[in-house]
Amino acid sequence: MEQPRSLSKYLIMNDLEKRPEVVQQQVQESRGGWLQRKINTFKPATKTDGAAPLKHQLGSFQMQMISLGGSIGTGLFLGSAQSLKDGGAGGVLICYSVISIMVFCMVHSLAELACNFPVPGAFSYYATTFIDPSWGFAISWNYVMQWLVLLPLELSAASITFKFWDGFPIGDGYLITAFFLMMILINMLPVKIYGFAEVVFSVTKIIAILGFLVTGLVILFGGVPNHDAILGRYWHDPGPFTPSGFKGIVAVFVTAAFSFSGTELCGLCAAETPNPVKSIPKASKQVFWRILFFYISSLTLVGFLVPYNEPRLMGRDESGANSSPFVIAIRNAGIPVLPSIMNVAILISILSVGNSAIYATSRTLVSLAQAGMAPKSFGYIDQGGRPMVAILVTLAFGCLSYLSLVGNGAQILFSWLLSLSGLSSLLTWCSIGLSLIRFRAGIAAQGQTTKDLNYVSTTGLGGAWICFGFGVVVLVAQLWIAVMPVQGTSSAEKFFKVYLGAFVVAIFFAAHKGYVYWQTGRVQFGINPAHMDVFSGRLEMEQQALAAKKWYKW
Repeated sequence: MEQPRSLSKYLIMNDLEKRPEVVQQQVQESRGGWLQRKINTFKPATKTDGAAPLKHQLGSFQMQMISLGGSIGTGLFLGSAQSLKDGGAGGVLICYSVISIMVFCMVHSLAELACNFPVPGAFSYYATTFIDPSWGFAISWNYVMQWLVLLPLELSAASITFKFWDGFPIGDGYLITAFFLMMILINMLPVKIYGFAEVVFSVTKIIAILGFLVTGLVILFGGVPNHDAILGRYWHDPGPFTPSGFKGIVAVFVTAAFSFSGTELCGLCAAETPNPVKSIPKASKQVFWRILFFYISSLTLVGFLVPYNEPRLMGRDESGANSSPFVIAIRNAGIPVLPSIMNVAILISILSVGNSAIYATSRTLVSLAQAGMAPKSFGYIDQGGRPMVAILVTLAFGCLSYLSLVGNGAQILFSWLLSLSGLSSLLTWCSIGLSLIRFRAGIAAQGQTTKDLNYVSTTGLGGAWICFGFGVVVLVAQLWIAVMPVQGTSSAEKFFKVYLGAFVVAIFFAAHKGYVYWQTGRVQFGINPAHMDVFSGRLEMEQQALAAKKWYKW
């Protein structure tokens, strides 16, 4: 049988007529009730119930800036302090380099999926359609929690960052409100304005990092008056690794993954770009290489300039911007003004990541609503192309930032909220890799090949397996750290603060399976590739499969 080269309705139906067993399976599934149809078919919404679809208002450059804006933030400027403290300069380089390989394979796998299925809330769709509806439900709400928790945390971090300037006259509550209002304004304006704001924020952060690289090299080679060259001083004393050794290095993996979180945002933008086949691969590749350059180069320099036993690193004597190794490196060199400039860059990164949190959460909520996994109202999109109800829900959760003003109880609450999303990025990336593996199995079982696709991943199935397999290895390693902490004795509290996110995903998965059984009387695990829906939401191929560029091309 000649396989279809187009996804038009005529050819699809013609193909189904030649495969009566598939039609029979679909009829049998349709008898399972409305819920079974919901969980087995994830139809990307267009215009329904008076709501407008997401509009194509984001260009390729804006998509790149959104991914950069979500990735270069407090994870780099502040989170690197914890990484340096746990693993030392050598451990930081090892972990961030290895995680970057996983991210490289992830963004290419995501590019293939998003180019062929440019739907809102991409991760929800792929996991639900190609892996298992219950896994799609669990991983989607896991991703929502990751960004929901990040929004109030970023707002609280903004007020803490202002403490860098001693005696700053404005109270914490007013500072949180000011940042919150700026985020609300940006996200209530058309999507095009959001894209423009992210361009401004990302360019500012890039300039700040480039400025730090130049300044750091001057400090390293003794170009600052009255200060000797540092060179390899701290690599000899106290050394490149902490006394925790291998366990300390393993502990850095989750922090590194948290720092790289946001690189997957280009997949969420797929439904809002006019030409995903062209824009998404370009944005994915360029974002990865640029983030790799900014992270590895700046963290290498930080490892030479700041020792892991520096008392001002986060978790020792101070917190906030004063504990940032970027600020510490400049302050130790006695350079005036520049620490304040770097602190302004940290504030801009907080605003940018907060905006990304609102964007990612709202788009994922839309996809969940369209799949019947969240209230239907969450899927409403106004005439300006904004998922307004989902944005309002996200903003309401941001009000938790005001709890940071109420004593130690609020800090305990935030630490537990953060633990919910601690493993979220790793689980999401594993899901993306597994989604591509299952999608390829689906098209193969239905007689198609990669020649029938609009875009094919450069790293192919091998890259998807690396992404999925390495993610599983890191998750197992983190279980070891949860049972046997790097510092102190083991306890139930320490265990759940490291691994709570994985248990919550497992609970979501089991709860959804239980609900499906209650509604339909039957439960299945996974989706048979021969019956997998590889058509809904898929772009009709208007040209031959695009040949991916060389892996090293920007």
